[in-house]
Amino acid sequence: EWTGIAILRPDMVVDRPIYVYQALEPYLPLPAQELDAFDIDTASDLDMARRVHLNNWNLND
Repeated sequence: EWTGIAILRPDMVVDRPIYVYQALEPYLPLPAQELDAFDIDTASDLDMARRVHLNNWNLND
């Protein structure tokens, strides 16, 4: 699954019928940052994300 969160140079994105990872392989290794995030697909997901955010991302509560 591709999250879509990336900063890439335009020349790294090719107009060919390949997967994203295949387009990026020639540029590996790439710098990366860890990101705390949620997939929010339902109202229940949104409620959970709000609770976690208000708890300062303390996932043990």
